[in-house]
Amino acid sequence: MIRVGAVGDNCVDMYDNIGELYVGGNPVNVAVYIKRLGGESIYAGVVGSDGYGKWVKEELNKKGVDVSMVKTIEGTTAISHIDLIEKERVFGEYEEGVLPKLYLTEEDLSKLADCDVVVSSVWSYAEHYFEKIKKLGAVTAMDFSTELDSEIIDVVGPYLDYAFFSFEEGDKKLENFMKDIYQRIKGMVVVTRGEEGSVVYDGKEFIYHGIEPCEVVDTLGAGDSFIAGFLYGMSEGLSIKESMIKGAKNSSVTIGYKGAW
Repeated sequence: MIRVGAVGDNCVDMYDNIGELYVGGNPVNVAVYIKRLGGESIYAGVVGSDGYGKWVKEELNKKGVDVSMVKTIEGTTAISHIDLIEKERVFGEYEEGVLPKLYLTEEDLSKLADCDVVVSSVWSYAEHYFEKIKKLGAVTAMDFSTELDSEIIDVVGPYLDYAFFSFEEGDKKLENFMKDIYQRIKGMVVVTRGEEGSVVYDGKEFIYHGIEPCEVVDTLGAGDSFIAGFLYGMSEGLSIKESMIKGAKNSSVTIGYKGAW
């Protein structure tokens, strides 16, 4: 069975204009989607000592995610303020809370390295752990989302097997960007493009795939769903194209309901 270790940010997705709350955060979402696909997942992160922190752990536990590496720190849990307007997310203020205090013990690192793949995000404050995680033998991945010029790319790049981005520009500009990133990380570069689907560059060729037709209710979690499906497929030994298809299908499920999960 595929086992994924997710490290980093969690938050409360607060839909201010409709008065609804959901648990979110890139690594958290990936962990939940891996479970939905039939795998096992463990999440390492920090939550605040407020009621939201307890709720985040409870909700993840309900989904079958191992939360034994989640630490509770005095303070507030991260909150992402969102408005849902015409089925699209409009992000507002983001309150980090205790998120910058993320820490991993030696035992945590060892447990993560035993997973088939370890995934994090650019906002997780986890980049300085990746050298050690990689040296312990783990397959690694990080989602940079739209942070195309992040300094963290070069910090963590040498220790990545997969780098994920979200990119809206034309194909030629996209391919040049992906080639540049590949030279800096030497790992597979994966880009999601919303309605345009996804592109993978493995250092040899560009592989394109579209989206799965579906009814769109809320796009929150679409990219994380793709990441989970793609990594699950690659961990299973599927081809790049087959893994892209798995990611697209997983994404189509998520955008059919409100909230990330």
